[in-house]
Amino acid sequence: MSSTDQFYSRLPVNEIPLSELLAEDHLFFRIPDNWHVIITDVKKSTEAVAAGLHETVNLVATGSIVAVLNIVYKSEITIPFSLAVMVPLLSSLPLL
Repeated sequence: MSSTDQFYSRLPVNEIPLSELLAEDHLFFRIPDNWHVIITDVKKSTEAVAAGLHETVNLVATGSIVAVLNIVYKSEITIPFSLAVMVPLLSSLPLL
């Protein structure tokens, strides 16, 4: 087990509102040097949800997670347990 395997479990729990948390730089921690962060965004999702297309937005968001997981698995990269648990959950979602 590497020293980065316990990164999440060593983080302190913060029970303050998100708006306050985001203003407190000292409550954030650098991720391990050998980690990467991937961020996806569904363009115009707010407008789509307002138009009643929340299921489509969720499907597109799920697709972005599945695409990243496909890359991760093919590259044999270790992922956090919480994300690994999502794979069976995502595969059970009904298609539109």
